[in-house]
Amino acid sequence: MFLFKSNENNIFKKILPIKYLALSIMIVWTFIASSLLVWNISTKKKGTLENAKIEARTLIRKDILYREWNSMHGGVYVPVIKDTVPNKYLNILERDVETTSGTKLTMINPSYMTRQVHEIENKRDGVKGHLTSLNPIRPENLPDAWEEKALKLFHKGKKEESSMEVIHNKVYLKLMATLIAEKRCLKCHAAQGYKEGDIRGGLSVSIPLLPHKNIERQQIQTLYITYSLFWFVGATGITTGFFFLIKKIKNQITNEIKIKDQERLQGVLEMAGAVCHELNQPFQAVLSASEIIQIKIEHEESISEEVSILIDELKKMGTITENLMNITKYKTKKYLNGSIIDIDEASNYNTHKKLKGKNK
Repeated sequence: MFLFKSNENNIFKKILPIKYLALSIMIVWTFIASSLLVWNISTKKKGTLENAKIEARTLIRKDILYREWNSMHGGVYVPVIKDTVPNKYLNILERDVETTSGTKLTMINPSYMTRQVHEIENKRDGVKGHLTSLNPIRPENLPDAWEEKALKLFHKGKKEESSMEVIHNKVYLKLMATLIAEKRCLKCHAAQGYKEGDIRGGLSVSIPLLPHKNIERQQIQTLYITYSLFWFVGATGITTGFFFLIKKIKNQITNEIKIKDQERLQGVLEMAGAVCHELNQPFQAVLSASEIIQIKIEHEESISEEVSILIDELKKMGTITENLMNITKYKTKKYLNGSIIDIDEASNYNTHKKLKGKNK
């Protein structure tokens, strides 16, 4: 039982550092996988905002292009209908005309066309567009607080402003770009004091983030699954390697124990052989002396000599016992086809006895 517990303790002591190492590797692996996951999620979220900004910039660029097209043609005449009535803020000659067939037409300038397109976008896609200025002709084009702050930044040299905003309990990406006064724009805006190249105002677009967030959510779920599998594969590899290493160490310790047990057994066999050898001679002498005593007693002869032999041989056996109790080193001698412990040389009892004799 003691040897079993000793072996178990030996195995435990050798395995414990390996367990700590495996645990440390597992912690580091978990940290790396978690860090990569967090970094990718952060990148996806930034990508969501960037995609919304790209969409907003694309819409503004499109607005500017069709505004330029309208301005290049000096305005576009369209039939007067319920949703398209003459623009009371457009004070130019021939704003309203009539065809030879009697169809009433009104001129749509770039601002009026932009406003109508924004209304269609809002109804169809939920995108909110707004043409604004710090000095608008149309009161409805006055900027809100966010737009006013952005316009002031434009006058300080900034070209674009964006942020996430909550509008009617919904999250939007709001982006605004500058509008520069061009020569053909001065037809309507020269009276306001604008010169070519001045910052006339800005175009703002509010993109609903919910569709982008839905895509982001799906991508993040995919990331969680991917990195969970990634972590699991690594953790499985670490655990498998740990168990193989533990098994190898246990086998190694078991083999070492077997070798040591074999060595101990060999030592025991050598010791047993030595004891048998050393005790055999006095034993045989005692046996012979005893047999002679038995015969002499039967014939009533003197047995003093045999008794002396018995006493001497018994003393030898006592000396052998003392030597066995005082063995301090490993010494062998040849015996038959092998070797046995040299009890006299291995024990310090006879050494002390010899030294004591010399001193006398």
